[in-house]
Amino acid sequence: MRRCTRTWLPPTPVGLFNDLAYALIVVEVLPGQGKADAIQQNISLNSSAYTKSLFWNYPASTRSLDTGKVYAWRVVAMNSGKAVAMSDIWTFKVATVKPAGTVVPETPYVEVKRAQDAAIATAGNVLRITYENAAADTAVKYTITSLEDAGNPVVQEGELHLKYGVNLLQVPLRQNKKLQQNKVYQLRFTSSRNENWTVKFSVNRQS
Repeated sequence: MRRCTRTWLPPTPVGLFNDLAYALIVVEVLPGQGKADAIQQNISLNSSAYTKSLFWNYPASTRSLDTGKVYAWRVVAMNSGKAVAMSDIWTFKVATVKPAGTVVPETPYVEVKRAQDAAIATAGNVLRITYENAAADTAVKYTITSLEDAGNPVVQEGELHLKYGVNLLQVPLRQNKKLQQNKVYQLRFTSSRNENWTVKFSVNRQS
């Protein structure tokens, strides 16, 4: 059995829209093909996917996904049936769900970005991020805020030690009791160039 769930955030400000729903496009990325070309040219595997929720489970009744292939997906926000926004294009692979008692693979590294992004990463006991430190900072202070609680409270603060160039970083989450399963959070830090970098994630303690 293979599990495939996609999650996202609504376009903002939400108050501008009175009838939001979301159309999903999931396609196979063929060898030698870019993700944008795949979205534009390939037949969607889920042409009927349409939901008002902020998540979508790939139905078992639809064409099964192959663990040896790469897939691309995009969300299009619809208001009263008209497209109002669309997400970046993301790629993924599926993994076979392991029987109880086996080792669960580590969650992948996700890239922090300067632009706001609709995609939501998954973290377990740590959040693994990748960051290209072009500013040559030796350290940055980060905050994690809740995006689902009133006032977006800060639930964790800390410092990341950096080297010049690409950094693979791990933010510990295990001891933080403020982080709740499946809620959406945002990690944010500011470089010495005054650039704001963020990544959104939810916590799954089984990851």
